[in-house]
Amino acid sequence: MRLMVVHILYSGLGGQGSDFFSVVKADKQKTVATYAIFCGVEEVNPDYIEMCGRYGVAYSAFRKEPGPDLSPYFRIYSVLQKIKPAVIVLHGSSFVFPAWLYRLTNRQVRIIVRETQAHHLKTKRDWQWLKWSIRIANKLIFLTKESLDGVVKKFPQLQVQSKSIVIASGIDTERFSPAIKKENGGTIILGMQSRLQKIKDHPTLLKSFRLLRDKYKTRKLRLQIAGDGNTMPALRQLAYELDIVGDVDFLGMLAETELIHFMNNLDIYIHATYGETLSNSIMQAMSCGLPIVASDVWGVNNMLDEGKTAMLVTVEDVDGMTAAISRLIEDQELSDQLGKNARYMAISKYSLGRLFEQYIQVYEGT
Repeated sequence: MRLMVVHILYSGLGGQGSDFFSVVKADKQKTVATYAIFCGVEEVNPDYIEMCGRYGVAYSAFRKEPGPDLSPYFRIYSVLQKIKPAVIVLHGSSFVFPAWLYRLTNRQVRIIVRETQAHHLKTKRDWQWLKWSIRIANKLIFLTKESLDGVVKKFPQLQVQSKSIVIASGIDTERFSPAIKKENGGTIILGMQSRLQKIKDHPTLLKSFRLLRDKYKTRKLRLQIAGDGNTMPALRQLAYELDIVGDVDFLGMLAETELIHFMNNLDIYIHATYGETLSNSIMQAMSCGLPIVASDVWGVNNMLDEGKTAMLVTVEDVDGMTAAISRLIEDQELSDQLGKNARYMAISKYSLGRLFEQYIQVYEGT
């Protein structure tokens, strides 16, 4: 009989969904029976539903109202009571409440908490959820050692170190792989993929693109932004004010197949952000062998090496970002080498085989 594992994760576009499906795809022998519960203020990503069908994952989805709203958590609890999982994986500490309720009557359940949010972006409430999660979890998974060290320092009175393990996210390097570049009529295509929210520095990217368009008047440039979120209206307005509306595509959320096509159509990938834990978008760009320009912040500079796998730029430095992108546009040899190095790094550090071997050990408590 297969081990029943329930994953509870955010319903919208983001790293939690990418991480979850990476684990599912890595289980090529169908070692575990996986059930997904999607919950959040956004409707469940249609791409997630499609992938659940593709990989044979049963699921439930619950909408949460913004702010304090515990009603979907009680619905999650009801699902847990019906399924009776042996393992619950929480992709975020805010889901700890229904897992805790379930344990009150199912003492043998193994609760695993994946801590993925960048520490400097956490609110006071986020830290409280995490503190509670540390107390009830059998195992804590961190994406990086530095992230683990930060929590150990924040909660020295709790037994964080003894119940923690570092497991980096994984990427399907066979699906996200370099493709033969199509001729785009001489157009240089730049792009970024993420949720559109305030912790991403899209304004700097848009301002930089305006300078690039003015600089390369004899060459065609196009900026494509994939993703959706609450900053979309403001970004569209900024693009209008910068007079670049005709050169910028807001693509919305993309299904995985569309996302792979998006990546393979780019000449340069750009990731402007105020912080990450371990960016799936960057990992995907690396796996596709793209040259990358990214913000020099935590969660990025621990993945990318300046001058080796990417060009790193200070946050909100419009001129610096413009200069870095210009260098890659003008130096094709450097651009190609960064892409090759990034692809090699993705294969060596983030393969799915490595990922699942670590997860199965955590599930079984070995």
